[in-house]
Parts: sequence; structure tokens; C-alpha cells
Amino acid sequence: MEQGMRELPRAADVQQTLVTSFTIGGVGLHTGEYAFVRVRPAFADEGRYFVRVPRGTNAARFELRSDVVEVPEEALAEPMPAPDAELEGAKVELYMKYMHAQESEGYEGSFVEYLRSTDAAPLDAAEREALKQAIALAARMEGEDADAADVALPDEIELEEEEPVAMDQAKEVITPANVAFAQAEEGVPFITLHSAEGEGEAGEPDYVINPTLLLAALEACGVDNARIEIEGGHEVPVLDNSALGWVLNIQQSGVRTAPFRDAAAAAAAAAAAADAADGAATGEGGEPWPRRLALVPEEGVAVQRGESFIALHPGAFTKLTAGVDVQDAAPVIGQQWYSWRPLRDYHFRYELAPARGWVDSVDALFELRGSGHGRNVSEGLFVIGHGTRWWDPGMVRFNNDEPTRHQLALLVGALSLAAGPGHTGLPTGHIVAFNADEALMVEFVRALLEACERQESSVIDCADLLQAQVALSEQEAAAREARGAPRRARDATLADLGGPAVAAEEEEEEGEEEEEGEEQRPAGGA
Repeated sequence: MEQGMRELPRAADVQQTLVTSFTIGGVGLHTGEYAFVRVRPAFADEGRYFVRVPRGTNAARFELRSDVVEVPEEALAEPMPAPDAELEGAKVELYMKYMHAQESEGYEGSFVEYLRSTDAAPLDAAEREALKQAIALAARMEGEDADAADVALPDEIELEEEEPVAMDQAKEVITPANVAFAQAEEGVPFITLHSAEGEGEAGEPDYVINPTLLLAALEACGVDNARIEIEGGHEVPVLDNSALGWVLNIQQSGVRTAPFRDAAAAAAAAAAAADAADGAATGEGGEPWPRRLALVPEEGVAVQRGESFIALHPGAFTKLTAGVDVQDAAPVIGQQWYSWRPLRDYHFRYELAPARGWVDSVDALFELRGSGHGRNVSEGLFVIGHGTRWWDPGMVRFNNDEPTRHQLALLVGALSLAAGPGHTGLPTGHIVAFNADEALMVEFVRALLEACERQESSVIDCADLLQAQVALSEQEAAAREARGAPRRARDATLADLGGPAVAAEEEEEEGEEEEEGEEQRPAGGA
């Protein structure tokens, strides 16, 4: 990626779309078909939808690039300027962060790609200069002609907004990313979306296979409206069998408030804003913004198949939890749980997106391939359990919970199918999924919508939701501050009486008492 990465895209209180489009080509995991996918900006209230386009429409926009880089000798022999201690220290710190990202977060890009993806907004002047010099040096090592003075950091780059292409249901084959058009069956490891109307290239209705990870990335990054053009095969490319590639391309393309298609749509939004008690759907100048709504189920929702289940417990904010139990087949995976809160935890890009698909054994991989549903299945696309160890430890990005993180990414993608056009599919409440496949996820989404339809009011404005989250965070911060006040006062008193040595001695005694308490506590005690 040439110019560096934008800041991480996030969901907002209004509808959003991409700033500019991106194109990816690749092979489908299940069909083995090659397809080109171009994700483009869309107007407000159009939602996320797929469009079948003729061959040759977008293929030229995607260029394969080699990861093998030959370093020219002149780059190695280039004299280095006299070092500045502060700058050199900042560069070393950047490289240490890069190594940490590789080891702990599964980052697989080069050093220069990592540097270009760094959020420069919070950096001071010295750190920004160090980052520019490091980018230039790393780029020269990869054979590029780069100078620190010419390096533009992400927040210094302005993308030209790409005008959306209006949806034309009369002339185009449209496949909405909505559960009403979704099909998922037990034993079939993917979701299929069927076109709303129109015919495909072969004179039959069109369909899109395995869109879940792409939709998860769009949902988690706040891209509520997107025109997704698919050319060639019917399956969305698998990439590395995670959502990371989609997130990075969305990040590079940037997000913005989704524009209205025409004056009539803007007028309708203005009327809706006038009806809203808080006027949350208008900008500073009074211009209408497209409201973004979230589902608010008031009763519990649950679906079950055997020991597998998905259940929602009503709540004020969104929390997702996934669990798997394959202790007998793969002790290395065992029983594990993982939770993610979109508004409070680290970004989807770090928490869930890098997690790859998984199987509990090599035999399971061969069974998937032999079932006819895995023509492109390979060891390089899965984290594979092998008894008490991993088949290929180098594939593992999260040592203790990659399977559950991947299940959560799939759950986010499935929940995106609950979204109304331009809105979020993530409802408020705590959703717990255990050993759930995509078929059960689709069944849950349908049950969720049915439950919300029985309510008098089933949505909340995302502006109100975000404000409530901010208020809660402030309350929790104040509570933590209050809990820490007595200890700080005591430490200050001890310091006045006997200096740091007395305070340190008191802390050491407290630590010894806590250790004794742990030793005396019975196993399994509270």
C-alpha cells in the first residue's frame, strides 16, 4: 500500500460509507472459483448489497503483487546520516512495536507496511519525524525511491471522495446482504445469499456464496452502505480465511458520512430529524444526516440444535461471547470462551479480524475437502488442531483463543444480515454462542427479528447509544478514581512520616499477607 493507512474506521452515530472503492481478486474457499470483488461507496439508506457485473468490469483494477522483495546493493551501501539520539530511540521503539505486533497480534506485513499503517494522529513532532524517517529507510531497503521529506503520514493524506453509483433494481441483478435472502443449512459450512430479482449470466437468479467475513469487516468498521460488485465466480474470495484483509482495505479506503441519493431523500431525513426529540440526525449547520439505528430486543431470544445454542440476554449495550468445546477431538483447543464489546474493547481489526478459520484435526480438513464444499481447502488457510498440539504452530495468531475469536467474527457477519438498509445489525444485549455454525447463526438472526417485530418499539438511535456508553465510561472512571483515593492519601501520609522506604515496606507487608491468604484458601474457593 503506497501512501499509508488511514485511521481505523469505526461505527458512528450516523450512516457511513466508503470514501473511495477498493478491488480484491481471489479464489473461493468452497467453490475454487476465481472472482473479483469491488467494494464501492453507496448512498444512505441503500445498505450493503451485491451486484453481478459482466466479466472485465473490474478485473483490471486488481493487480497481483509479489511479496518477494529484492534489496538492491546500493540501498544497503547508502551512507547513513549522523544519528540523533532522540530520533534513533523513537525508531527502535517503532521496531519493537512491530515485533510485538508480529508475535502477539499475528501481523504478517513487512516493516514498512506496519509503519504506514501506524496511526500518526497522537504522535508529537519528534515521533512523527522518527516515523517518517523509518518509513523512508524501510522503503529504500525494499527498493523504493523514498525520502523522509516526501513521506506523507496517514492523517496528512486526503482522499478524493468517490461518487456513489445509485442502485438500479430495474436493470441490475441485486443481492441484498439481508437475512431475508439468506440460505444456510446444517452441514453446509457457508451462507448463500440469493438475488432479490433479475437473472444471472446463465439465465437463472444470481447468488453469492460465503460473504460472512467481508460483511463482518464492513459491519465492524461502520460501513453501513456499500455497493459490492462481484465478477467471475459466485464466491467471495477467501483471502487468508480471516477478515483482516477486508479490514485493511476498508481502512485504506476510508469512511465518511453516507450522502443522500437526492433532494427528496435529504428532505425525508430532515423531517425525521425534526421528529427526533434530540435532533441527533442533523449536523452543525442544520443539514440532515442519515440516522443510524440499532435493534433493541426487550425479551430473550434463543435457538438450539443439540448441545449448540445461541442466546440473547437483553441489555443496554452490545456484548458478544463465543464458546467452543472440542476437548475430546483436540485438547489443544479444548473448551474456550471469548467476549468482545464493540463500543468498549479494542478494535475489531486487532481483536477478531486476524483470527483464521479452524478445524479440530487434519482428518476434519480432508473431510471438508472430500465433501464437495471445500475445493480450495488447504493447510495454509486453517488453524488445525492435532491432539495436544497444533499441526502447524506457525499458523496460529492467537495462542489460546483463535477458534473463538474466529467464531465471533463469523457471528458479527451473520448479525449484519439483521440490519435494515443503512443501519447496524448488532443489537443491544449480550449474545452468547456455543459451538454454533453459520446455519444456527442465520436461524438466530431470524428469531431475533421476529422477537423485535412483536415489540411496540424495537430500535434506538445510535447517537443515543453512543452517548449512553460515554456516560457509563465516565461513571466507571469516576468510581475507579474514588476507590483509589484512600490508598493515595495513605501513601502520601506514609511518605510524609518516613519517606518512600516506609511506604515500600508497607506495600511489601501487604503483599506477604495476600500471599499467605492465597496459600490458606482452599482449592476452588471464592
